[in-house]
Amino acid sequence: MRMGTLCAVMISAVLLTGACSSMSLPGGDFLQREKTKTSDEKWIDFEDAKISFGDIKSHIDSGKTVTVQDLDYRGFGPNTKNANAFIYTKLEDLFMGTTNDRSRIPDDVARCTAKKGDCYGLLKEISNEKHQGKESLLERITSKEETEITGWKFTALFAVEKREKEEVVVAAYLHDEKPQIANVEKGSDARKSLIDKIGILSLFGF
Repeated sequence: MRMGTLCAVMISAVLLTGACSSMSLPGGDFLQREKTKTSDEKWIDFEDAKISFGDIKSHIDSGKTVTVQDLDYRGFGPNTKNANAFIYTKLEDLFMGTTNDRSRIPDDVARCTAKKGDCYGLLKEISNEKHQGKESLLERITSKEETEITGWKFTALFAVEKREKEEVVVAAYLHDEKPQIANVEKGSDARKSLIDKIGILSLFGF
């Protein structure tokens, strides 16, 4: 790109900043990088989600029958968003890590995985994250994107045993929890995406 063209693009970008700030565009400011990622709207915050998981775990630990259908109803089952089922060997690996130490597998999980094909694992991730662009408009043209991520997440782990008439959840563990996320990520060069946006806006006479 020639210097004159680049300067014109940068000037257009500055002018667009003022124009967009005074316009009400669908979805907000066209140049603004902000979005919220929610895995499931069933829970309002971290504590609410953790309490729901704790209620399930207490039922299982006390010997009460909790089926896969019960998990689905409560928002944790394999038919809900961000839930992934996998074979029993991966379930064992999640507890052993790279050590191959089988003593790290809890007894209730080990009893399930001993049944091999009649046992499987289930991971359910629950999260609510806000991604907010931190760089200025000029920085978006001349440098890399910088994004502040806030929110929370946790991952529940279940062991499920296939029985004759139903699939029963025999173990529940909190696999990972982050009650308060505060990260800053630096992404790829933002110049091309911003210039593309300016090109699109120019088609509408801005």
